[in-house]
Amino acid sequence: VSVREGIITAAFNAGDMQTAFTHAETLNVDDLAEGEFKTLCETVLLCRDAMETATGVFQQAYYSSYYGTVPARDELNAQFDSLLTEESNKYHKAFNYYYRYVCEMYFFSSEEGSADRQIEYLEKVREQIPELIFVYGYNLIDYFISDGNFDEAEKLAEDMIAINAYDDVALSLLAKLARIDGDLAKAKAYVEKGVAYENDLYESEREHIIICILNGNLADAYN
Repeated sequence: VSVREGIITAAFNAGDMQTAFTHAETLNVDDLAEGEFKTLCETVLLCRDAMETATGVFQQAYYSSYYGTVPARDELNAQFDSLLTEESNKYHKAFNYYYRYVCEMYFFSSEEGSADRQIEYLEKVREQIPELIFVYGYNLIDYFISDGNFDEAEKLAEDMIAINAYDDVALSLLAKLARIDGDLAKAKAYVEKGVAYENDLYESEREHIIICILNGNLADAYN
């Protein structure tokens, strides 16, 4: 249990939900001593159940699209609504909203007003589970950047780094924001941290190449 406690805690806090789910499922949570770890495992399993339930609606729509019949938005939302009751906990509500966002993005992104609906769903996820920033953070950051709201994007990315100092996407996003602001030295410091940690972090490496090009270091960019 002691080894799994470290794995589950680190994975869940860093947004590696699948690893957290896998290890929590190997434990008999009812037999654990009362305390923070038992509460964490119960939370992990609640998230797993909530994600699986909400994912089912998306997957059904996804596979039906192969046959040329994507369900209407109202139909999908009715299916999500049917998953919720007065007893639904915040995790079921949060993942319900998250997969509404996924459906909106995947099936209806080209429609008028879709971007507003997408960010509305993500904000509702954040409202329900603000502590699980890795569930909604990356997507919200993308919207903040596209809207020119760089301060909000930077704050979210820094919150991620505070939890996982070597989060590849957050490091590259902070580098991108610094680059947009014209501070190439600051941008370079972010990506070098990611590249130094592990030499196959895709987002940090891509941002590193861009910075090398902007600095005129074409040989480094090529390498």
